[in-house]
Amino acid sequence: HAAYWHNALGDPSKFDAKDEDGNVIRKSIMVLGARQEATLPPRIWLELNAIFPEALFHIHHLGPDVPEQHHEKTMEMNEGKMKITWTRARYQDVQEYVDVPDLYCLFNSGVGYPHAQDEWTDALDIVFNESGFKPALFSSHNKEDSARDYAYLSRRQDCRYLTHPKENPFMSLKKDVAVNNLSYMINSNQHYAMVRGAPPDGLIWGSNLIEKIRNATR
Repeated sequence: HAAYWHNALGDPSKFDAKDEDGNVIRKSIMVLGARQEATLPPRIWLELNAIFPEALFHIHHLGPDVPEQHHEKTMEMNEGKMKITWTRARYQDVQEYVDVPDLYCLFNSGVGYPHAQDEWTDALDIVFNESGFKPALFSSHNKEDSARDYAYLSRRQDCRYLTHPKENPFMSLKKDVAVNNLSYMINSNQHYAMVRGAPPDGLIWGSNLIEKIRNATR
């Protein structure tokens, strides 16, 4: 699934890239609108270190549903290779105080539901217009949920797809009861899609010439 990781965090062979002082640059992932993800045993996130042993990661759980006991908590594991931070707040309320991540993750966000769109508007405006066009990973619990998200995001003029919705190779294998339909079983994160903000007309996104050429021909 090389394309999966490349669109999410760039070339995996460069995850151990160093800064001018010789320190490995930490990859930052923000779980936006974090809920159950914020309550998982921290060791779960060490799977990223197992996949990319030379890389350093920072997982930032941010959202109003982050448990109060975790708010403003930070911990490091695996000799500093994994750092996890929790923030109980809406993104738009703390944007100026937190760093822009390399990747946003919106797990089972439900942005396709009309009642949820108003809740997400301010945060998505930041993601798509004030993050330097960082990628955002959206997941959904079934094809119908994915289709709703796709329809909503496709209507936004400030968003473009890097990968269209497809079955997630890393979906949860655990069956859960859907909270809005107790007779229906779901798999969390069953489908995913990768998007990013769309640059204004005439501006080609990319940090270097090669990236600009690649994005211009997509």
